[in-house]
Amino acid sequence: MWVGFWRESAQQKALERKLLELRNMQQSVQPLNLWLIHHHKDLGLIVSVWEQELQKLKVMKIHCFADVK
Repeated sequence: MWVGFWRESAQQKALERKLLELRNMQQSVQPLNLWLIHHHKDLGLIVSVWEQELQKLKVMKIHCFADVK
């Protein structure tokens, strides 16, 4: 049980790091794509982390727009 949790936590941190480092260039997208293919069995975790990161960006945008007004 703990091994599964640790593995999931490590994968979550790795994906979070990869998403933060993501840029609009093939050199950036390709490693993420390969990582996602390799970890496709953890689809639930991938979707969850991706959704969390998108929510963070949404909140950041709201704060930025509020600061501009």
